[in-house]
Amino acid sequence: MLERPARVVLVEDEASDVLFMKKAFERGRLEFEVSDVASGQALFGHLRDAAARNEPPDVVLLDLNLPTMSGREILSELRGGEVFPHVVVIVLTSSSYQREVTALYGEGANAYVTKPARLTELDALVVQIEDFWLGMAHLPYS
Repeated sequence: MLERPARVVLVEDEASDVLFMKKAFERGRLEFEVSDVASGQALFGHLRDAAARNEPPDVVLLDLNLPTMSGREILSELRGGEVFPHVVVIVLTSSSYQREVTALYGEGANAYVTKPARLTELDALVVQIEDFWLGMAHLPYS
Protein backbone atom coordinates (compact mmCIF):
# COMPACT_ATOMS: atom_id res chain seq x y z
CA MET A 1 0.00 0.00 0.00
CA LEU A 2 1.08 3.54 -0.70
CA GLU A 3 1.98 5.83 2.17
CA ARG A 4 0.82 8.91 0.26
CA PRO A 5 -2.26 9.78 -1.76
CA ALA A 6 -2.49 7.68 -4.90
CA ARG A 7 -1.91 9.75 -8.03
CA VAL A 8 -4.40 9.08 -10.81
CA VAL A 9 -4.55 10.90 -14.14
CA LEU A 10 -7.89 10.74 -15.90
CA VAL A 11 -7.63 11.40 -19.65
CA GLU A 12 -11.23 12.19 -20.54
CA ASP A 13 -12.91 14.94 -22.56
CA GLU A 14 -16.49 14.40 -21.34
CA ALA A 15 -17.10 16.68 -18.34
CA SER A 16 -19.83 14.43 -16.92
CA ASP A 17 -17.55 11.37 -17.04
CA VAL A 18 -14.81 13.36 -15.27
CA LEU A 19 -17.25 14.43 -12.56
CA PHE A 20 -18.58 10.90 -12.00
CA MET A 21 -15.08 9.40 -11.89
CA LYS A 22 -13.81 12.01 -9.44
CA LYS A 23 -16.82 11.43 -7.18
CA ALA A 24 -16.16 7.67 -7.27
CA PHE A 25 -12.55 8.23 -6.21
CA GLU A 26 -13.75 10.51 -3.39
CA ARG A 27 -15.89 7.61 -2.14
CA GLY A 28 -12.92 5.23 -2.30
CA ARG A 29 -11.14 3.82 0.71
CA LEU A 30 -7.80 5.37 -0.18
CA GLU A 31 -6.85 8.99 -0.49
CA PHE A 32 -6.45 10.02 -4.13
CA GLU A 33 -5.03 12.94 -6.05
CA VAL A 34 -7.04 12.82 -9.26
CA SER A 35 -5.88 15.04 -12.10
CA ASP A 36 -7.93 15.30 -15.26
CA VAL A 37 -6.81 16.27 -18.73
CA ALA A 38 -8.91 16.37 -21.89
CA SER A 39 -6.30 15.73 -24.58
CA GLY A 40 -3.02 14.04 -25.39
CA GLN A 41 -1.19 17.36 -25.42
CA ALA A 42 -2.50 18.14 -21.94
CA LEU A 43 -1.51 14.67 -20.71
CA PHE A 44 2.07 14.98 -21.94
CA GLY A 45 2.35 18.46 -20.43
CA HIS A 46 1.05 17.09 -17.14
CA LEU A 47 3.52 14.19 -17.25
CA ARG A 48 6.46 16.50 -17.96
CA ASP A 49 5.45 18.65 -14.98
CA ALA A 50 5.11 15.53 -12.82
CA ALA A 51 8.57 14.35 -13.91
CA ALA A 52 10.06 17.72 -12.96
CA ARG A 53 8.56 17.28 -9.46
CA ASN A 54 9.54 13.58 -9.38
CA GLU A 55 5.88 12.67 -8.82
CA PRO A 56 4.92 10.03 -11.38
CA PRO A 57 1.29 9.01 -11.59
CA ASP A 58 0.41 5.61 -10.22
CA VAL A 59 -2.34 5.00 -12.78
CA VAL A 60 -3.51 6.65 -15.99
CA LEU A 61 -7.15 6.07 -16.95
CA LEU A 62 -7.30 6.63 -20.70
CA ASP A 63 -10.40 7.18 -22.81
CA LEU A 64 -9.98 6.18 -26.45
CA ASN A 65 -12.35 8.64 -28.08
CA LEU A 66 -10.62 11.97 -27.68
CA PRO A 67 -10.36 15.02 -29.92
CA THR A 68 -7.21 15.74 -31.92
CA MET A 69 -5.24 12.71 -30.74
CA SER A 70 -6.94 9.37 -30.10
CA GLY A 71 -6.34 7.35 -26.97
CA ARG A 72 -4.59 4.77 -29.10
CA GLU A 73 -2.17 7.41 -30.43
CA ILE A 74 -1.62 8.66 -26.88
CA LEU A 75 -0.81 5.14 -25.68
CA SER A 76 1.64 4.63 -28.54
CA GLU A 77 3.42 7.92 -27.86
CA LEU A 78 3.46 7.27 -24.13
CA ARG A 79 4.98 3.80 -24.51
CA GLY A 80 7.60 5.07 -26.94
CA GLY A 81 8.44 8.20 -24.97
CA GLU A 82 10.92 9.09 -22.29
CA VAL A 83 8.53 10.40 -19.62
CA PHE A 84 7.11 7.48 -17.59
CA PRO A 85 6.89 4.97 -20.46
CA HIS A 86 6.02 2.17 -18.03
CA VAL A 87 3.20 3.92 -16.15
CA VAL A 88 0.13 1.76 -15.61
CA VAL A 89 -2.43 2.62 -18.30
CA ILE A 90 -5.98 1.39 -17.93
CA VAL A 91 -8.02 1.97 -21.07
CA LEU A 92 -11.47 3.06 -19.95
CA THR A 93 -13.85 3.38 -22.88
CA SER A 94 -17.37 2.67 -24.06
CA SER A 95 -16.23 0.24 -26.75
CA SER A 96 -15.73 -3.47 -26.19
CA TYR A 97 -14.80 -4.75 -29.66
CA GLN A 98 -12.55 -7.78 -29.24
CA ARG A 99 -10.26 -6.73 -32.09
CA GLU A 100 -9.68 -3.37 -30.37
CA VAL A 101 -9.16 -5.00 -26.97
CA THR A 102 -6.53 -7.36 -28.40
CA ALA A 103 -4.79 -4.58 -30.33
CA LEU A 104 -4.55 -2.28 -27.31
CA TYR A 105 -3.06 -4.97 -25.10
CA GLY A 106 -0.51 -5.53 -27.86
CA GLU A 107 0.24 -1.80 -27.89
CA GLY A 108 0.96 -1.65 -24.18
CA ALA A 109 -2.31 -1.18 -22.30
CA ASN A 110 -2.16 -2.75 -18.84
CA ALA A 111 -5.93 -3.26 -18.72
CA TYR A 112 -8.97 -2.61 -20.89
CA VAL A 113 -12.23 -1.80 -19.10
CA THR A 114 -15.61 -0.86 -20.53
CA LYS A 115 -16.85 2.32 -18.86
CA PRO A 116 -19.29 1.46 -16.12
CA ALA A 117 -22.84 2.61 -16.77
CA ARG A 118 -23.92 2.87 -13.12
CA LEU A 119 -22.46 4.68 -10.13
CA THR A 120 -22.22 1.43 -8.19
CA GLU A 121 -20.13 -0.03 -11.02
CA LEU A 122 -17.84 3.04 -10.92
CA ASP A 123 -17.40 2.52 -7.20
CA ALA A 124 -16.56 -1.14 -7.83
CA LEU A 125 -13.97 -0.09 -10.43
CA VAL A 126 -12.30 2.18 -7.87
CA VAL A 127 -12.22 -0.70 -5.37
CA GLN A 128 -10.57 -2.91 -8.00
CA ILE A 129 -7.96 -0.24 -8.73
CA GLU A 130 -7.33 0.14 -5.00
CA ASP A 131 -7.08 -3.60 -4.37
CA PHE A 132 -5.06 -4.70 -7.38
CA TRP A 133 -3.11 -1.79 -8.87
CA LEU A 134 -2.50 0.10 -5.63
CA GLY A 135 -2.53 -2.79 -3.19
CA MET A 136 -1.22 -5.97 -4.73
CA ALA A 137 0.72 -4.97 -7.85
CA HIS A 138 4.24 -3.56 -7.73
CA LEU A 139 4.11 -0.32 -9.68
CA PRO A 140 7.05 0.82 -11.80
CA TYR A 141 7.54 4.24 -10.19
CA SER A 142 6.43 3.75 -6.58
